Amino acid sequence: MASSPDATTAPYACNAGSHFDAGFADTIDAIVGGRWFGTFFPDAHATGKALDGNASTDARLRWTSQSWLTWLYAQDCAPDAGLPCPDAASLAAFNESVQNQWITWHGAPFNAETALLTSGALTEAIRLTHRVDDLYGMPRKRVVSIRDVPFLTRAAIPQLVATGINTVSVGVNGGSRPPNLPKAFVWRDEASGTSVRVLLLQGGYGGLHGIGPPAIANLFDVIVVPGLSTALVVDWAGDNSPPKMPTQLAADWGHLQTQFPGAAIVPGTFEDFAAAMDAMPGVEDGLPVITSEVGETWIFGAGADPVRTARMRGAFRALASCRAAGQCDSDKDPAVRNATGWMLRAAEHTDGLDHKSTITPREALHANYSNAEFHAIARGSPSADPALVGKYERLATSWVRQRDWSLNFALQALRPPGKPEHPLAADIAAEWAANEPHVPPQARGSPGNATWVPASAVGGLTWTLGGWRLGINASTGAICEATAANNARQWVNGTASPGRELAALEYMTLDWADFENYEAYFNYVSVANLLIGPTTGGVDFDDQVLYGIAAANATHKVVRPTLRGVWVVPSAREGAQATLQSQRAASPTASLVLDLVMPQPSVLQAGAFARIFVTVSAPASSATAAGAGAGAGAAGGAGLPLDISVQGFNKTSTRLPEALFLRFAPDRPAAAEQASKAAEASAVASGKAGLEAAMDALGGAQAHSRSRRLSPGARRAAASQARSDRHAAAARSADEQAAKGWCMCKLERWLSPWPIPWGGSTRLHAVSDDGIAYSPRLDDGGSVQPGAWAHGATVGAAITSQAVDQCAAAWPAGSAPSSGGTWLQIRSLDAAVASFGRPTPLPVSTTSPPAFGDGVSFILHNNAWATNYAAFIGKPMPAGGPQEDSFKWRFQIASHAAPDTAGQQ
Repeated sequence: MASSPDATTAPYACNAGSHFDAGFADTIDAIVGGRWFGTFFPDAHATGKALDGNASTDARLRWTSQSWLTWLYAQDCAPDAGLPCPDAASLAAFNESVQNQWITWHGAPFNAETALLTSGALTEAIRLTHRVDDLYGMPRKRVVSIRDVPFLTRAAIPQLVATGINTVSVGVNGGSRPPNLPKAFVWRDEASGTSVRVLLLQGGYGGLHGIGPPAIANLFDVIVVPGLSTALVVDWAGDNSPPKMPTQLAADWGHLQTQFPGAAIVPGTFEDFAAAMDAMPGVEDGLPVITSEVGETWIFGAGADPVRTARMRGAFRALASCRAAGQCDSDKDPAVRNATGWMLRAAEHTDGLDHKSTITPREALHANYSNAEFHAIARGSPSADPALVGKYERLATSWVRQRDWSLNFALQALRPPGKPEHPLAADIAAEWAANEPHVPPQARGSPGNATWVPASAVGGLTWTLGGWRLGINASTGAICEATAANNARQWVNGTASPGRELAALEYMTLDWADFENYEAYFNYVSVANLLIGPTTGGVDFDDQVLYGIAAANATHKVVRPTLRGVWVVPSAREGAQATLQSQRAASPTASLVLDLVMPQPSVLQAGAFARIFVTVSAPASSATAAGAGAGAGAAGGAGLPLDISVQGFNKTSTRLPEALFLRFAPDRPAAAEQASKAAEASAVASGKAGLEAAMDALGGAQAHSRSRRLSPGARRAAASQARSDRHAAAARSADEQAAKGWCMCKLERWLSPWPIPWGGSTRLHAVSDDGIAYSPRLDDGGSVQPGAWAHGATVGAAITSQAVDQCAAAWPAGSAPSSGGTWLQIRSLDAAVASFGRPTPLPVSTTSPPAFGDGVSFILHNNAWATNYAAFIGKPMPAGGPQEDSFKWRFQIASHAAPDTAGQQ
């Protein structure tokens, strides 16, 4: 085996590229049509041609673009999107660039948030790239590049391998804490026996390191694989920046030559580096092997535009059904091929314009956070500055345009002018229609045969819906009692276990301290600069937190709705209106319609819905299953389902950070619950002592006040000390043990939410429709793998020794478990992101496990990701923005009875 690269002799392959955001710095129309089509592609051609004919420098261009842009440019052009279609001369120049490798691309269409896809959609994404490869007679790509987005899900590995991908290159945004993983490793999915090679750059897309003083910042970050004689240098330009000019690229090569004297600097691509690895037998044997999930922390932005997320999931469901029926082969059907290309764009990582560069000057960005100030701008009131009104309208319009450039254009592609509409169009439209909110008829004066039960009379009542016996919390409307007939399992008993509920709504507002904590844990480059040298400029959250919400006196508060009453819709066999006496006897019921209101201060001063209806109903198929008997195996692995829909009306728009959750906290085994409580008490005491000691060292008790701003270094020193003590306590806690009871489904594959390497997505996960599952049998109070996560040490060895993921073993077929005793499954059709432990819209801490014993929450909406996701939803909304103030989310819980080798449930 050859030795590792030598700085004096080894070739260093320089792979240039530019980062693609579908928006951010400008509208998506201007970015794609103006910058990439109108400027970048011609510039790359000119630079490549100039350097190839320049004997005075060895620098040569290998510029990595995106296959999705090539598809649009060369195949679709999308005149309906207003793009400038290239003429014959432009296409000829582009073709020359591709043939000479001045322009290339990688295996994925763009920088995607992979967990938002389905397995079928991921396959279509790689197919898009391979069709572009075929168009130009190029070998099919084997390397996927992910820039900006911190990482991806392990569930993608089998699908990537099945489509010919063997390597993933990741360049993490410098403002985001990267996962604590080696620079080069093998990432293996044990359940499928498949793996990919990962090349990881922390602190940037690739290029000059950028962290700390010049002696460190002005170095290229290099990927070295043990045993390989070639190193990889990723020389990436910034967000939507043009390819480097000949003099700039020559300067970079000179910089590399200075950094590695005597080395041969050569042009290269991701594919070239992968080919070098392929050609070296046994090269993977020298790499660490990682088998855990990692996830990606940016996923919390998926809750910013709930309509876009719900429609994306609906479109993917329709596509999957169509493919299964043999009617949607994108290789043969051009309408499906074009529609899929647009549809995939919904999972790209950009959701609109950058807030801080759109709402200018900075004084304007920092102001107008109170509802009164913001609503004046949103309504275009005479008192508002017209220029500022226009900027907010431009910002809000960009969110609508993002929907156009993915989902709406996909539907248009299925309805070609002068041709019959493709059947998939009707299926997508039906999915979207099912997500439209409608006030229940009972609340519109048409109660039918339903009975109104006021909240004052709800306490102590139970109802039977399709084999489920339910009780409702008379104060908040949460399900406080739930017993499934198919396995006689009582999933919650609010009387015996206070706080244990299903479908509990919680509305949260956040304050500056929440975001200070976020920055201390998450902001990677700024923290590094504070530790090793001075920093310049700000980060996205500084503008919002330190100035905006602090000046508006934002508060951290969690409120729950108030139940007004319940409309009880009887089952067909019951017929007549149910009496309270019959309801106390758990009479058969078709559905319960819960009428809820949020506290007025949260509605007026923040962004809560004024009215919420939660409908709990039994699917028609569940009545048959329930009638089969109450034994443990009555419904078998198919489960006993119960539908839950949440409809919110008259949402107030707000710039203040907010989130709405639907929380599920089933009862736990007594021993496991007691262990968690004892561990939590120890952790709180230890963490409090550590925080107090750190604060005292910084200058006294006055530093305890949340309203007092410490210097950045002091804040982070205190947070670091507190985290250290919390981690020591967590090592003794039952948080990790409680994770053994939980499973999550991503890209239709089941996997465990723990362990996660530090810096990975420890709390937040985008899940498939099949959602989340909980097994009391696995949450058994046993010991966890010792020493696996000791204070953030490199985790490769600990993860390598882990057995096959218990979730993959228990749920091999996808929608039904094969082992593990009883399971409670929580399916989500419209909301993508689940938050384990105590509800939070933020992806921190990334260095400790969440309190899994507290259950899981789905994020219905949030505006906590300030950079370029939707900053507010509801009304009033600036002109041009999404004019919606009512939303709908659908869930289904199912009680499963699976075999258990221990003979327990």
